[in-house]
Amino acid sequence: MSLRPLAIAPLILLATLAAAQEAPAAAQETPATVDLQTVLNLARTASPRVAAEEQEIAGAEADRQSVNVLPNPSISYAGSYQPAELTNYEGRRAHEATIEMPLDLSGKRRARVNAADRRIDAARSRVAVSRLEFMNEAGAAFVALLAAQETVGVRRDAMAELDRLRGMVAGRRKSGVASDYDVARVDVEIESARADLVEAEADAISARTDLANALGVANWRPTAAGTIDALSAPAASPAQSANALPAVLAAHDEQQAAQADVVTARRERFPEVSVNGGRFWTTGPFGATYSAGVTLEVPLFDRRNGAVRKAEAEARAAELRTEIARANAMAEIDRYAALVETRAAAFDMFNRRIGGKLGALGRMAEDSYRLGGGSVIELIDATRSRFDNLATRIDLSGKLAEARLRLNLARSGVQ
Repeated sequence: MSLRPLAIAPLILLATLAAAQEAPAAAQETPATVDLQTVLNLARTASPRVAAEEQEIAGAEADRQSVNVLPNPSISYAGSYQPAELTNYEGRRAHEATIEMPLDLSGKRRARVNAADRRIDAARSRVAVSRLEFMNEAGAAFVALLAAQETVGVRRDAMAELDRLRGMVAGRRKSGVASDYDVARVDVEIESARADLVEAEADAISARTDLANALGVANWRPTAAGTIDALSAPAASPAQSANALPAVLAAHDEQQAAQADVVTARRERFPEVSVNGGRFWTTGPFGATYSAGVTLEVPLFDRRNGAVRKAEAEARAAELRTEIARANAMAEIDRYAALVETRAAAFDMFNRRIGGKLGALGRMAEDSYRLGGGSVIELIDATRSRFDNLATRIDLSGKLAEARLRLNLARSGVQ
């Protein structure tokens, strides 16, 4: 029997254990329980989606490195041989070597570098816009998860309340006050409430997955900390001027890059110039001459006017996009401000008209049933109405919290 498999087995076991420890490393770095501020910070700085977007900056910096280098010189060599009479030159063999160096006499390289710098600024601004989008998406997913968790709590409370009522009805059935129908009717309602609980738990699972996807974290099952009412409460949101908003800044930087491309295109119209030097020599007999010269492109046919016109058109389009971005940014702020106002009014009206009556509704229905003045249908209906309205309140509060979050991010941008 060979001992080689036995010798390799410990190594395989160690490698397997190491891989098992490294696989969930990314998930372990993310806390299992997060609040809204933690989620926003992760979306802004630690999300793999942000790291992927930042590669655009690295690409723009690489482009700058490419345009900042001097042009390479060209070296050429040619040799010839006269097998018969020396009719071309006095020498059996002839050699010629030349070197040519392009010159930048019109500032082309400087213009290209400046345009590359503007494109780096534009790439950074686009990443800032992406960060803001990720924060909006992750924040909304967090609010949805928190609302889903509270809805699960309400549905569990409904199950517990119905179990308590069933015990009460079953006790009355034993004493002959209630009927079998009353017990059966409560049992049916319990199963209906159980289905509502399962649906709420499924919604919480989906919301948990949405939050993990929004942050780009694999194998993560987060739990939201806090209360939905705390998020829906009014909070100060320092407003910035329209020109300081990320989307407007990105459009402005794109405009600056387009204008720099116009300057570059105009500089590219200047003819290419290069200097050259060389040596020509023969052997058998030996002789040598030296040469120096200048090569100048003659813009007879192609004067590169099309490239200039294209760059100017793109610059005008970028200027218009800046104005559009400014208008869109202000429209988004106005939209979320209107949503906050509408949803806050609906939430306040719900609390004033219904919120304070839910607890009393359940107590009155139970007291009426105990005293024989109400039926089991009325008791069940009051219980269902109470918990359904509690779930509705969570939904209203969650929508208000999301609207406030998006309004605050739209006003302040990425800090």
